[in-house]
Amino acid sequence: MIDEKVGASVSVAAINGRGNGIAAVCALMMAAALWAALTPAAHAGAYDVTTYHYDAQRTGWNPSETTLDWSNVNSAQFGLLNSIPLDEQVDAQALVVSAATLAAKGIAGYPNDLVYVATENNTIYAIDSVTGVTMFQTHLGTPVSANSLPGQCINNSAVIGITSTPVIDLPNGVMYVIAASVENSAAVYRIHELSIATLVDVVPSVIISASQTLSDGTVTKFWPAFQRQRPGLLLSNGVVYAGFGSYCDLKANLARGWLMGWTTGNLQPLPNVGLTDRQTAAETGNFQGGNFYLSSFWASGYGLAADPEGYIYAQTGNSDTIRSDNLPDSALKIAPGITSLAGYFTPSNFAGLDSEDADLGSGGIMVVPETPGLPHFAVGGGKDGRLFLYNRNNMGGFAANGVDAPASVQAGQCWCGPSYFVGSDGKPRIVSSGGHTPMTWFLPMTTKSPLIHENSAAEFPVSDQDSGFLTTVSSNGTSAGTAIIWAQTRAINGSVSLYALAASAGLPVLFSGISGVLANSQANANIVPLVAGGKVFVPSYKQLDIFGLTPAQARPRPIAAAAATAVEPAVRGPRYFGRIVSLDAGGKMFKLTLRTGLQLQVDAAAAIANHLSVVLYLDETVEVSGAHSLGGAFTATDILRVKQSQDTWGPDIP
Repeated sequence: MIDEKVGASVSVAAINGRGNGIAAVCALMMAAALWAALTPAAHAGAYDVTTYHYDAQRTGWNPSETTLDWSNVNSAQFGLLNSIPLDEQVDAQALVVSAATLAAKGIAGYPNDLVYVATENNTIYAIDSVTGVTMFQTHLGTPVSANSLPGQCINNSAVIGITSTPVIDLPNGVMYVIAASVENSAAVYRIHELSIATLVDVVPSVIISASQTLSDGTVTKFWPAFQRQRPGLLLSNGVVYAGFGSYCDLKANLARGWLMGWTTGNLQPLPNVGLTDRQTAAETGNFQGGNFYLSSFWASGYGLAADPEGYIYAQTGNSDTIRSDNLPDSALKIAPGITSLAGYFTPSNFAGLDSEDADLGSGGIMVVPETPGLPHFAVGGGKDGRLFLYNRNNMGGFAANGVDAPASVQAGQCWCGPSYFVGSDGKPRIVSSGGHTPMTWFLPMTTKSPLIHENSAAEFPVSDQDSGFLTTVSSNGTSAGTAIIWAQTRAINGSVSLYALAASAGLPVLFSGISGVLANSQANANIVPLVAGGKVFVPSYKQLDIFGLTPAQARPRPIAAAAATAVEPAVRGPRYFGRIVSLDAGGKMFKLTLRTGLQLQVDAAAAIANHLSVVLYLDETVEVSGAHSLGGAFTATDILRVKQSQDTWGPDIP
């Protein structure tokens, strides 16, 4: 875990005015008019979206949207304006810099807002938000092929390049981005500082490397071939932070949760590196064959968060069930500069979460804006469906030690993250999006009270994908009839859909429509809609869709946008898809019920020994690759988790 002991004294850094904080919001019962008066100061540059979920606290709220409201977001007046082709899948959120800001910075020749979109092919586009024309672009190296990943992990694109959402430093006119690429036949990560006017490196890019001391004094290093950089980048107090996880939980003998930072302006790495799992082989026991580490940062692409004082917040993934110098399935509060662990919460059932791959780290954590009269909150949930309300001044520690655990409610399994807004009644709300149901919640007045359920929409159509989706919110301050929750559901038969919900009782649907595709049925795309300047930007597989108020004859959606060619890595031999229906006591032999109803006896020993198997448990759906043995079990070389729905499975290959 982080080097310093919990509770160590830390000097608190203050926000330095670089544009990535959010000011305190109104008191719970303040009048809406007072909130509206505060809005311009709290959200300077209303149409500039420079980071994941709009701000470093990850509220996902644009309270300065003056065009789109309940009266015009409907199928008659709102729809697709443009669909721009891209060179690969997009897992990062788009970013927007307004024409007014570009002009103010002396960047001439762009009369409209620019939309920045980064693809898994390591290409960054700067696109005119009105015409759809690519004004300039750059390519940051050959991406890593999924064929070379551990177990050919393909839970996103067929290539891995830029996965996380970049971050823009507007005062300095630069963008920070991390790209995975192949150099000298090896996978590397580079962090870039690019001019937003040209997308050219302002300073030389830096290869990411790190090492950290383990609990026994030995040293481990960062393995770029086995670590995935998925959470959105965080810019706070002159430092860019990035979190790292793994590819499909494979090579868990090498992959761990890393947190790193670089100084803006020169990309010098911070001297401190966060490592969530500092166990050694002797401490990990025999779980999954031993040497099982992880405690990853991944969060379905949701960005690392920061509070106004610069403390960093994130949730971690699963690990070994032995708890020793390790923080699996935990919510972390980390001091600025990664100097110490300032607080954490680990649920009492973390061992069960580990053993069933039900990690808390599938969801992002959001810092609730400061509200006079309310405690300092953060909110986050994960795969088991609980939405936790953390007290940032006392995260809770290890719940099994008898401490007060954070209040929680059931909000649905979450491959997702929360949003936030203040309603026309002046009351702040949390938006959750676990399962297939968007929900809004009032904040309590004390840390002891649970979140109070306000209302919810009818469930979205059940998709074939993992539970949860990502949302944002737009409104014109707290004016009645303007707050809209925008949701991007995951793939259904190859397509993804955009929903606009009125943020009122029942969350009625104002609009829904196809907004892109996913070519890979196992993709966990981090798709999140972006709303700015009267438009909604939704990137997906090889396209950026732009929605807005349409003329009488709206541009028709291209037929190709409703389907995509399937993307899979090369098949190396026999493979089968199915559900685990029995598992021996040693955890290395199991029976798999195939889609045909037949059962396959699988020997997982080799896959586990080579750390190329996901965590195995009853009722899990998996893909096994390997070879048949004469008169014996199927010998698996790779075991990957797959979606529950058989419609997402590829063909069995005997």
